[in-house]
Amino acid sequence: MPASPAVRSASAHRGAPLLKVENLSRAFGGLKAVSEVSFSVAQGEILASSVQRRGQDDIVQRVNGVLSADQGSAELDGRQMLGRKTFEVCRMRVGRTFQVVRSFPACPCSTT
Repeated sequence: MPASPAVRSASAHRGAPLLKVENLSRAFGGLKAVSEVSFSVAQGEILASSVQRRGQDDIVQRVNGVLSADQGSAELDGRQMLGRKTFEVCRMRVGRTFQVVRSFPACPCSTT
């Protein structure tokens, strides 16, 4: 699967990356779920994938400690994230949320 293009904000701060992921990989037999993914995000920078595929969620789950990786590294402000339990990653002030389409079906968007 080819790497998806990414969009970076024009106002990104230059300098040492806050989040750095290098050569993140996970395979199940011959099936490569994630293959040598590398990217970095500086403080204040916005990085978004422009392609909707399962791979982005898989990467987020591995960085957050929900799933394991076969190889690679993920660092937040110089601290290793991979190999930590989910609650330990949360203590690093990194979390994730799931999309809930209809949290409050009786409330309009303006009040939620």
